[in-house]
Amino acid sequence: MMPELLSNTLGVRCEADRVAVIRSVADAQDVVRNALERGQRVQLLGGASNVVLLPRIRGTVAVVRNRGIERLSDEGRWVAVRVAAGEVWETFVQWCLHNDVPGPENLTLIPGSVGAAPIQNIGAYGVEVSAFIETVEAVDLDSGELIELSAADCAFSYRHSRFKEDANFLITAVRMRFDRERAPSTSYPGVAADLADHTPQGVADAVRSIRRSKLPDPQFIGNVGSFFKNPVVSREDAAKLAGSIPDLVTYDTAQGCKLAAAQLIDRAGWRGVRRYGVSVWDNQPLVLVNDGADSGEQFLRMAQDIRADIHHRFGVVLEREPVVMGET
Repeated sequence: MMPELLSNTLGVRCEADRVAVIRSVADAQDVVRNALERGQRVQLLGGASNVVLLPRIRGTVAVVRNRGIERLSDEGRWVAVRVAAGEVWETFVQWCLHNDVPGPENLTLIPGSVGAAPIQNIGAYGVEVSAFIETVEAVDLDSGELIELSAADCAFSYRHSRFKEDANFLITAVRMRFDRERAPSTSYPGVAADLADHTPQGVADAVRSIRRSKLPDPQFIGNVGSFFKNPVVSREDAAKLAGSIPDLVTYDTAQGCKLAAAQLIDRAGWRGVRRYGVSVWDNQPLVLVNDGADSGEQFLRMAQDIRADIHHRFGVVLEREPVVMGET
């Protein structure tokens, strides 16, 4: 069997032994059970917009493409929906805006699928998807059985979930609940300045304007969005760092002070730097873009150079945001 190429927003080459397209729950169960019979492990891929693919993936890759948005209940204030994992995230955001369902407007223009959203616990401009998730439906990769995980089962935290540590589930759908009386989230720096009106559509328009001014479109320039998470340090360490960076950007959290990774990368002089066919994006140094690279390995080398330099200069450890799949 000839290996199959996998498309991805980094624009790098990756071959898989076998690609199975998932268009239903039955498809998902069949793929998992067939792989179990062969003694193989299924690896999962959605929109490939938050993953660094290495040149080769052994075994079966399940590409989730099921579609559908179902309104489960609408009680006036509360709206419950079930969204297929293969649905494009932005399609769902637009559905919410057009159906008077507030909540995910701050997450507009985030590339990828609905099924990938809980894995990464996607977040932007003061909102995380975990705020709305009630349950996640998935196929257990050990048994092929369909199971349901509560939000508590998912163990959500900043840009993290159980699914990143325990890759044992093929997500088939996500159930979410939204509050029509919820006030739009406009406190994040930059959103208020671009806000025309305090409505979900107004917030979405402001966020879209900000994102388009800072972030490259992966349809035209290969990237996976932010390559690093914003690090969280102790308040004491943040105070020390402020001695060398007087305008240090910090956000208080229950875990400590969250720093702006982009500011640290910028102050270290990485903006616009090109190595290994990878460049640091001029308008947002959290983003690494394809500037001639043909392998995910080149992105990982660039990221490691940046991490090492930031740790050397500031004593801060940057954590990679996208997941890595495959082998060299």
